[in-house]
Amino acid sequence: MAIKRRNRKQVSTPSTLSYPVRVRDLVHGYVYLTDLEVRVINHPLFQRLRHIRQNDVASYVYPSLNISRFEHSLGCTHVAGKMAANLTRSPEWIAYQRALDLDTDEFEQTCRLYALLHDVGHLPLSHIFEMAFEDYAHATRPGISLVSLCCEWFGGSGFTKLHEACGSALASTILKDTQVPLSIGGVVLHLMTSKTLHSTHPHRPIKQLVDSEVDADRIDSTARDGLLAGGEYGSYDIERLCSSVFVQRYDKGWRLAYSHKALGSIEALLLDRCRTHTWIHFHHRVVAMKAAACILIGRLLNEAVITSDSFPVKKSKVMCLRDDIWLWSLLREMEPRDDPAVNAARDALLYRDKSVVTLLWKNRSVYRLLQEDLRRSAELREEKLNNQQLGRDYERKLTRMLGNRTLAFWLKFQPVGDHVVPLTGEDGQAEVGELGRASALVGLLEKVWEKEPQYYVIILGKPRKNLDMLRQTWIETTTEWIRRS
Repeated sequence: MAIKRRNRKQVSTPSTLSYPVRVRDLVHGYVYLTDLEVRVINHPLFQRLRHIRQNDVASYVYPSLNISRFEHSLGCTHVAGKMAANLTRSPEWIAYQRALDLDTDEFEQTCRLYALLHDVGHLPLSHIFEMAFEDYAHATRPGISLVSLCCEWFGGSGFTKLHEACGSALASTILKDTQVPLSIGGVVLHLMTSKTLHSTHPHRPIKQLVDSEVDADRIDSTARDGLLAGGEYGSYDIERLCSSVFVQRYDKGWRLAYSHKALGSIEALLLDRCRTHTWIHFHHRVVAMKAAACILIGRLLNEAVITSDSFPVKKSKVMCLRDDIWLWSLLREMEPRDDPAVNAARDALLYRDKSVVTLLWKNRSVYRLLQEDLRRSAELREEKLNNQQLGRDYERKLTRMLGNRTLAFWLKFQPVGDHVVPLTGEDGQAEVGELGRASALVGLLEKVWEKEPQYYVIILGKPRKNLDMLRQTWIETTTEWIRRS
C-alpha cells in the first residue's frame, strides 16, 4: 500500500527541507518524509521491504518481534536526517561542503536517501538466506569466491554479501525510475555501490552516518528490536546521539566525531546492542530455528528451486514479489525428503516440533562448564576455539559419532568494531580522545561477549542417546579432533 499525502507539516529539527508527509512510528513518534522520499518509498522494489522481516525467525521466541525492513528503513531515515542536520552546524561545515560540492538541502536529502535505501537489497529472511547461500556455495563451488558469486547473481564488484550486491542493483533502478536529481542520486548510488571509502573521500562521512560504530542503522534497529521484544533493551537518548555528531577534517580527509557529552548515550547504545544480540538474535531457540531454516533453504538452492534467475532485478514487478511470503510458500510446499536432517528441520520450522532439534547447551553457565571440560580433556591452552578448527569436516565427524546430523552454528558478532570513534568538545572543535580509551565499559564489551556462547552444537532428529551421553561423546570426539588437527 502506498503512503498517502497528509497536510503539510514542518518537523521540529534544524533541517531546512520540506516534509509534506508524516508517518506514525512506534519508536520515534512521527517520521517525516520529503516528496522525493515518498516517490522512492512508493516504488514497488522498496515496497517489497514491507514483507522482509528484520529479525528473520526471532518471532518464534519473541512473538511481537515482527519488525519489517520497511519500518526500520523509515526509522533509519529519520535518525540519519536528524544527524545530517546537526552536521551542518559543525565548525568545519563550510570547508566540508566545499569539498562535497552539495548545498545544505542536497546534503541532507542525500544522507536521508542513503539511509532509506541502505537495506533495500535484503533477500527473504534477511541474513538467514545469506548464511544458507554461503554454505551452498562452499559445498558446490568451493573454488569460487563470494565476491565472484555476488557479482554473478547481481552484478557489482567487491561485495561479499548478496544483499549488498542486490541493493546496489535495486537502488540504481529505483533512483532512475523515481527521477532523483543526479546531484543527489549520483552520490547515493556511489555510496550503495562502494563497499568502503578512503578517509580522503568527501562521501565517507555520509557513509559513516549509516555504516559505522555509532550510526543511524544501529541507533534505530537496537531501539526498535528492544522495544518490540518486550521493552527491556534499547532505552537510550536518541536525541542526544543525533545532536552530538560533527564532521571533522582528518588526515587530508573527513570523518565523524561525537561530543564527549554523548559518551553515556553511546555506551548505552553499544551495551544494549550487545544485550539484544545475546538474548534476542542469538537466543538458543532462535539459533535452532535459524539452523533449521538454513538447512531448508540450502536444499532449495541445491535442487535449483531457487537460483539467480529467481531474483530478476531488472523486472520490478517480479522482483518486488521476492519476499518472505514467497520464500515461506516454497518452504511450506516442501514434501518430506529422504534426508532425515531435512525432515527434522522441516518439522521444527513449520510445525514447531522441539523434539527434533537438540542443543548441547542453552545458556552461558552450561556452555562455560562444557568448554572447561573440553579444554581439560584436549589440554587446550587457548581460551577460544574458532570455526577454522571446527569446520564442516568436523561437523561430518560429529554426525558419524552422534548418529544424527550435527551442526556447529557460529555466532558472527562483534560488540565494537576496529574503527576509532573520536570524541570532541561540546562545540565540535577540540579533540578530547576516542571512545575505546574514554569508556571502560566499551573497552570491556568484547571481553563480556567472549564469555557468552560463541557457537552452538545442534543435533537434528530425535537423538539416540540421552543429553549427558551426547555431551560426553561430543567432548571425546572434539578432543580427538583437536589433537589430530
